[in-house]
Amino acid sequence: MRIHLLTAGFRSANGRAFLYPLLVHRPFLAHQGIHWRAFTAIEPQLFDCDQLWIDSKFHRDRWQQEHAQVLDELQRLRHQAQRLVFVDLGDNSSYLVSEVLPLVDLYCKSQLLRDRQRYLQPLYGYRPYTDFYHHRFGVTDSAPAAPIFVTEPQWLTKLHLAWNSGLSDYSATAPWRLALYRHLPITALLRWPIPITPATAPRSQPLSCRITTHYDRATVAFQRQQISQRLSHLLSHDRVSRRRYLQELARSRVVLSPFGWGEIAYRDFETFLSGALLLKPDMSHMETWPDFFIDGQTMVAFRWDLQDLEQRLEQLWSQPQYCIDLAAAGQEHYRQHLHTTTTAAELFYQQLQRIIAAAAPLNKTGTAPCPPPWPDTSPHRLS
Repeated sequence: MRIHLLTAGFRSANGRAFLYPLLVHRPFLAHQGIHWRAFTAIEPQLFDCDQLWIDSKFHRDRWQQEHAQVLDELQRLRHQAQRLVFVDLGDNSSYLVSEVLPLVDLYCKSQLLRDRQRYLQPLYGYRPYTDFYHHRFGVTDSAPAAPIFVTEPQWLTKLHLAWNSGLSDYSATAPWRLALYRHLPITALLRWPIPITPATAPRSQPLSCRITTHYDRATVAFQRQQISQRLSHLLSHDRVSRRRYLQELARSRVVLSPFGWGEIAYRDFETFLSGALLLKPDMSHMETWPDFFIDGQTMVAFRWDLQDLEQRLEQLWSQPQYCIDLAAAGQEHYRQHLHTTTTAAELFYQQLQRIIAAAAPLNKTGTAPCPPPWPDTSPHRLS
């Protein structure tokens, strides 16, 4: 199976998280017969593949000013590629670039609404939680976003999970190494993080929640503002260095990670590495892979209206062993998907196979064909 990626590369955090597992697991994938190559520009060799995947960040700087030209370009790519897959690297589960759906064979996203029918109706602020705060509490944005929704129900069958931003490196030195890799693509710079602190380590701080509450959209800021008001006696908003921030997580029993532009935050993965217990708003409305957010098994959830937030915290602080056990389970579940073992590589390979099969045309038996292996002659780095 030959996959070519049209990508913006390591220019964005989400772009790095998308490419990271492909790069780290590249030898294992090649051994299994999956060979991929990255392109940062459209050229003739781009189409010499079984599937062409387009990273949504590739056109990021052109969507606003050259919207029609980008759609025309995608149409031309569709005619030249055997199978075309669009990979949406957006932060939230509900926003779709709906105009792309009729132009591609598969539309992959890091997280998707569990109820796909919700994509057929506009959501205030593009997000289920901003829509919730608008209708429940009357929160409005100064410049409401234009409604976006899927107009044809049959297009929903093209939606498929990719992998979320957790499959990257969120260790203390990661920002510098990943920035360096963009300019000096040496595979040795990429390494899986290891847990900073075990969940059983002594913890002197009950809660960490260093959050900003300033957003251009009131509906996005509302949840964080309410949390800040309710827990003002426990929270500190002062900015600290990354080193001090990670040290704080490592000595905290619970880390509260609210929604922002999207449901998933880098803080979630830093929390798993630190061995603290992750506390988040209810995530049951969405699907993601890997699913690191299992309420009562790898983390703890609270209601979007925050009515049970204080109660949740009191319960956790009154049951220290339960808190430790849950934090340890979350850390181990996260580690299993990152550590450089055959298990982590196999899990990623299986997810990649599901995407490939979903994008492949069906043969007469109703199954996706399995192409022969293709020798990998490209260097193990981004083009």
